[in-house]
Formats: sequence, structure tokens, C-alpha cells
Amino acid sequence: MWNGEGAVRWNLNWRRRLFVWESTLLDELLLVINRVVLTDVEDHWGWRAEKGEMFTVKSTYVLLANKFLTGMAIASEQAAMFKAIWKTSAPSKVEGFSWMVLHNRIPTKDNLFLRKIIQNEGECACVMCGIGLETVEHLLLYCDVAIQVWGRVLSWLGMEFYLPHNLMSLLNFLADVQGRKQMRKGLIMIWQAVIWALWRHRNKIVFENGITDVIGLVEEVKISSWKWWIARSQTLSCLFYEWNQAPTLCLLR
Repeated sequence: MWNGEGAVRWNLNWRRRLFVWESTLLDELLLVINRVVLTDVEDHWGWRAEKGEMFTVKSTYVLLANKFLTGMAIASEQAAMFKAIWKTSAPSKVEGFSWMVLHNRIPTKDNLFLRKIIQNEGECACVMCGIGLETVEHLLLYCDVAIQVWGRVLSWLGMEFYLPHNLMSLLNFLADVQGRKQMRKGLIMIWQAVIWALWRHRNKIVFENGITDVIGLVEEVKISSWKWWIARSQTLSCLFYEWNQAPTLCLLR
């Protein structure tokens, strides 16, 4: 059906004469297939984002970032935070979750409603407080339960808690604390531990009929952050006694 000798052209033969509307479709088809270049080279799989070469995760990230984040102005401070969340001692799934939180990509009820998964807007109330609309900022920051957890965690760290504008502001505040680089990384990791614990707690309420337990959430944050830090630590010292005496110093040294 294709003649590659001399002037390249398609030889499309039909069993009957085409109607006028079919001729129009044929013209549209030829516009598409005439752009195809046929060669004698053996076919192979290629990743278009790498110009037909091997697939890479980096090129996929750039492709998606350009598609979904086009037109979003990101300040230099925010760009630094997006890099910092990938360099803590938290597990990779928690680091990925942090990235999704900052981009409002987790399946909170308001996002599920926008995607038509939840049909009734009246079903979008926060599962932890039952009052506000369950958005990322409400669930992980403005909910009464979240406020109590943040307050207790920052008190544990010896810091005062002032309700910030959003989660990025709180992250910037913790990352801007004066001290060694390891201390700032520890505080960013604790920020990740808090939002991870709140999200897991939310899911327990939704799927396992769990009950709200602020004290339990705070303890989970302490234990998780301690385990993550020890797992990535290059030293094998025993810190149980020091943890009981001064948990903040134990984490951030």
C-alpha cells in the first residue's frame, strides 16, 4: 500500500467509490500518515522524553513537572525546601509524600470531590474534627487535632508554636533555625514525621474506625523520627538513656 520508489506515495485501493464525507476523512488520514517516515532500520522501543533513547526517571519527572506545574512561580526559598525534603533521614515513601503534600496532590476529600470520586460535597468534612472542609492545609495544620499535635511537638523541641500561613511557611521556619546543618535536617525530618503521622491517623479513622488520640500521635512522631534518624546514622552508639533524658538533643546532635 506504500510505494517507496521514486516519489513516495500511498497506494490506497478501495472496493468501492468513496462518499464525499469519506473522501474528507481520507484527506485527513493522508495528512497524518504522510508525516510518517518509513526506513529499513529495525524497530526498537524508545522513550520520547529522551529523544527515543532509554527511559529515565529524571526525564519523566521533568515531563510531569512541565505539564502540571507550568505557570506556577516558585520562590527560591520554596525551591530550596523542595530539595531539602529529599535529603532527610525519613524513608523515601515519606519524602515522596511530603512532595505530594506541598503540591496538594494527596487524596484529601476536597481533591476526591474535584475528581468526582466523592459525589456529595456534604461528605467532605474533616474526619478528625468533623467541622472544616478536609483540605491538605486543614487536615495537616488547621484542624484542632493537628494544632494540638504541632503544639506538643514544638514544645517537646523547646520551641514556641505560632500558627503559620501554610505548611510551607512552617517548613521554612524549621529549616531556618540557627544551628548546624544536621539540626536543620532533623527539624525538617520531624516536620515530615508529623504530617505522615496525621495522614496515617486520618486513614485509620476512615478505614479502621479509629479514634482520635493526640497523645498517641505525638508519641508516634517521636518514635518514628528517632527510628528514622538512627537508621540513617553512620554511628552505632546506644542512645536509649539519652533519649529518656533529652529526646530533642538525642535527635538533633
